[in-house]
Amino acid sequence: MTRIERALATALVLALVLAGSLRAAGEGRITGTVLDPTNKPVAGAKITITSPEFKYFQDKTTNDKGVFTVIILDATRKYTIKIEKAGFTPYEAPLEVKLGENVRVTFNLGTSAQAEPTGKPEAQSPTNQAIAAYNEGVVAFQKNDNETAAAKFQQAAQLDPKNATIQAGLAEVYLLQNKFAEAAAAADRLIELDPGKARGLKDRYDAYKGLLAEARAAKDEAKVKEYDAKVKQALDALAAASPGHDTAVRIFNEGAEATREKRPADAEADFKRAIEADPTLEQAYSALSDVYIVRKAYPDSLALADQLAKADPQNPEANTIRYNTYKQMADEARVKKDQAHFKEYDAKAKEAFAAAQASGQGASADSLFRKGVKLFNNNQIPQALETFEQALSVDPKYAKAHYMLGLCYTNSGDTVKAKDHLKQFIALAPNDPDAKSAKEMMDSMQ
Repeated sequence: MTRIERALATALVLALVLAGSLRAAGEGRITGTVLDPTNKPVAGAKITITSPEFKYFQDKTTNDKGVFTVIILDATRKYTIKIEKAGFTPYEAPLEVKLGENVRVTFNLGTSAQAEPTGKPEAQSPTNQAIAAYNEGVVAFQKNDNETAAAKFQQAAQLDPKNATIQAGLAEVYLLQNKFAEAAAAADRLIELDPGKARGLKDRYDAYKGLLAEARAAKDEAKVKEYDAKVKQALDALAAASPGHDTAVRIFNEGAEATREKRPADAEADFKRAIEADPTLEQAYSALSDVYIVRKAYPDSLALADQLAKADPQNPEANTIRYNTYKQMADEARVKKDQAHFKEYDAKAKEAFAAAQASGQGASADSLFRKGVKLFNNNQIPQALETFEQALSVDPKYAKAHYMLGLCYTNSGDTVKAKDHLKQFIALAPNDPDAKSAKEMMDSMQ
């Protein structure tokens, strides 16, 4: 097995969080206390949260201490709070929500001389019912209860079929359930309602990619051909509309797949395209460098290192690419008994290696993690162990480093340490897509 085949034989830790848009924005929490003019708690006050930016509705009622708690799942948006209670003047104002924080607010209501309202309360509109159902679905989703989430999103979609956010929720929960045909249909509806937006285009690509995998497993050549074409179309549309990290990762994974299937020309094109989509995706530079080294295009590989080093001359990955390239050139010169070039390239390889080691000092947890992944995929398990440990020394709560240490220790046969790191990973990131596989690995070690 060649170095590039070994590097891409295992799934790279570039896994996309399929339902990331339901989590990515980050939540905020409001704990409010409603008081009357004498600072006594107002029980039974109706709290209504809406947004001037998008369709959103959430209602609460204060308890006997006048307290209510609201979880806002997207704390980056603007919200409005309305407080109503018979005998008091209604209160309405913007609601301050802070990302990742619990904001405590006290609201004082003034008394009203108006008579208490009579008659039946106005029925909630279908739109508000849909929003309420959707919010319940998001809460279920956050708890990994995908069946309930799907049911709530379906209910919301029936009540408000033209709400793009609801269709997005449906598409993403279907993807998590591996219901790829349903996910594709929901993604198509989302794109109709919100054309050109990345969320629907990503979901459509992921759905067709799942359908393609199922068709290949079933050896249905007609479906393979159909879905392969749809995957390419979906990726082209996504790359045109929304270049960036998530798109680059999808393109990179296409290149990794082409490498495993021994389609080097396609792999090279995909890795180049991934770099165009996200010039900071170091894994794409490394993979493309591997392609160049295999076909002995050494100047192209060295040019990649220079390109990566433009923003950061001490970039560890750039120096690693230089080391791998010069080492291959030195090995080739040695085989040819070209001593002059061997000495030159060997010296440059050693210089690049030393620079890579030095540039790793004081590195961020993210950069150390990426370096560890590359070492792991190159089957350099002892070095990967050391690097992931370094990442944890920088950030002890870096969950994915624990996960990768679990894989490393499993690989080396130390099940005690493997279980310990997998347990810590699950505790730190219970909703991570790899949490399920971590639990399965732990169960297999019993």
